[in-house]
Amino acid sequence: GTSTITVQLNRASQKPISVAYNFAEGTALGAGIDYSGVNGTVSFAAGETLKTIPYTVINDSTNEVSESLTVSLGAITGDASLGSIGTTVVTITDNDAAPTLSINSPSISEGTGAGTTTLIFTVTLSAASGQTITANYATASGTATSGTDFTAANGTLIFSPGETSKTITVTITRESLSESAETFTVTLSGATNITTSGSTLVGTGTISDDDTLPTLSISSATINEA
Repeated sequence: GTSTITVQLNRASQKPISVAYNFAEGTALGAGIDYSGVNGTVSFAAGETLKTIPYTVINDSTNEVSESLTVSLGAITGDASLGSIGTTVVTITDNDAAPTLSINSPSISEGTGAGTTTLIFTVTLSAASGQTITANYATASGTATSGTDFTAANGTLIFSPGETSKTITVTITRESLSESAETFTVTLSGATNITTSGSTLVGTGTISDDDTLPTLSISSATINEA
């Protein structure tokens, strides 16, 4: 929205006075990105003591840290001098909610024979953020056992500003034993710069068995009755 900065003479003058002003980027960017402000001049007619400098803050939907810019007074025309405060800092406070964080619950067929395969969990943000977001992750056994059915994994995900998706890869151990589907979990913890309410912080991995069921047979027998 549009706002103003006040420029004030400490007392009225009987003659006109004008002063140049300039906008300067800080962490806030001009040219309509974070704000719009045009360098110019404010003019006091005789007897006037207050004038304003207009500028516009751009409202976006990105969660970000507070940002700032400066406005400085410059050359003066008329009988006045620059006071002790010739530069002001404008702070733009963000009003957008931090995004939520979610992990999915994938499934995979373990495959047959020796070796391994991988199950990929996808972690997503509900919206891009202007801040760096981190989250720790760790697997935990369920009916699937760490070290037997899958390899334990843990670490930290880092979302740079603008990123919305990361993946976690878990190694699954193949086997030829026929069994029921098994599960384990991946839990996200210690996340920064997110909205916890509405986030899904636990994903369940399902390992489906695709081994052939064993067959049962009975042999024929012949025996004399006596």
